[in-house]
Amino acid sequence: MALIDMENGVVRVRIVYDGAPHVGKTATIRALEHKLSSNRFLQHSDDLDINLLEYQGGMYDHLPIACQILSTPSHPQWQQRRKFILNQADAIVFILDSRPEGLALGLEYLRQLHEFLKQLPDPAPLFLVQANFQDIPLALNAEKLHRFFVDPTVKIMETSTLEGLGVRETFVMAVRLAVERLNALKDKFQLFQGKLDFKTLEDWENALRAQQSIPERSSLSLLINELERPETAL
Repeated sequence: MALIDMENGVVRVRIVYDGAPHVGKTATIRALEHKLSSNRFLQHSDDLDINLLEYQGGMYDHLPIACQILSTPSHPQWQQRRKFILNQADAIVFILDSRPEGLALGLEYLRQLHEFLKQLPDPAPLFLVQANFQDIPLALNAEKLHRFFVDPTVKIMETSTLEGLGVRETFVMAVRLAVERLNALKDKFQLFQGKLDFKTLEDWENALRAQQSIPERSSLSLLINELERPETAL
């Protein structure tokens, strides 16, 4: 998505927050809304389960960097919508539930993300892992989480959205990844001038409904539905 928007005098990048259900994507972007001192407000779509926030900060080639911050829908029944958003990213923050009970599902979502990124042409979006719920005593820290990764270079940032810790630092690291992709696109003569394709929340809602209107059924969907089903008294 990265482009030079000469009409507005900015370089535009897109930062996407991804992850399994209930990992804190909305809470993370809401925390960013306050910590970044943005003059824009978080926009949330209940219908599509996505969030949108705009922020401008930093420079690239003497132009301000304008970031569109977006989150993916969590439920696996909307995988085509998730992939469509990921395909528009310049950098991805994968939010991982670092509590033992949420780790297996999160790692499966991360595996899916890794497989998807391998299918994209170079330079593909870069990603880092945001290990959330670090305020919980049994949560695994970055050192322990690295044991689950084949690639030791994967960057893991520890956060607590409840306490607001590490959220801004993780975003700053994601912008650095987006700048790396800007450099790669520039080296390949693929950093073009243009206009933002999906500017508003309504633009995104229309595009995502066009991508997928019928929910998918999968074994992962059935598992999550079972986990979310309220317990009934016998």
